[in-house]
Amino acid sequence: MVREELAIFSTALRFFTRLPVPGGIEHTARRFAAAVRYYPVVGLILGAILAAAWVGLAHLFPQPVAAVLIVALAALLTGALHEDGFADLCDGLGAGGDKARTLAVMRDSRTGAFGALGLVLLVGLKLAALASMAPERVPMALLVVHGLSRLAPLLAVVASRPADDGGLGKSIEGEDRRVRITFIAVYVVFFSGLVWTMDGASGVLAVAVTFGLLHLATRFLYERRLGGYTGDCLGALQQVGEVSVLLGVLAWP
Repeated sequence: MVREELAIFSTALRFFTRLPVPGGIEHTARRFAAAVRYYPVVGLILGAILAAAWVGLAHLFPQPVAAVLIVALAALLTGALHEDGFADLCDGLGAGGDKARTLAVMRDSRTGAFGALGLVLLVGLKLAALASMAPERVPMALLVVHGLSRLAPLLAVVASRPADDGGLGKSIEGEDRRVRITFIAVYVVFFSGLVWTMDGASGVLAVAVTFGLLHLATRFLYERRLGGYTGDCLGALQQVGEVSVLLGVLAWP
């Protein structure tokens, strides 16, 4: 059982990051579907890498420069996978039309005006938040931001359904919903504890409010048009999650 769980976790790490993973592991469709439950753990690993990088960069460069380098490193570590999903969702929703047209626009590999503008605003918010934060708070914030933001796709998968019959959204169906709910409960307790160590109960409340509101707003926008989620929608939720947690942390400096 332990070996199988490690293989599932390796599948999550392989798909959602550019980090090296052990060879000789078969990344099956069943393992890929089960890997959803380990998204937040992958985020914690990324957050730990970025936090360590921040400690070094903040001693070498002014904080705004360090913030740019951290955001760039985060995109490099993930291959900008989630940023691409966010841009595709912006293009799809911005283009208007029915479900079929929205999905067609989202599948187009080209980035349109809405996607480009969305990315500019998204990255701008991340940079402004990191540059505005007290430097000593940034390492813990990065750990929370990248771990908790990856709980957002897991929440959507449990609470909703795929919007179409193909793509990543459909491929992650199939795992026992109760297993995923159990993992969600553990993550909620864990991340609440992390935020509590930073800001106490007020910090937990601030992060919960910003994360919850922006998460629900994003899901409302795409579910009203698509009736469910796609892989791009899940990537967009993760990116919105990053911004929402940063805003929550900033609300209680």
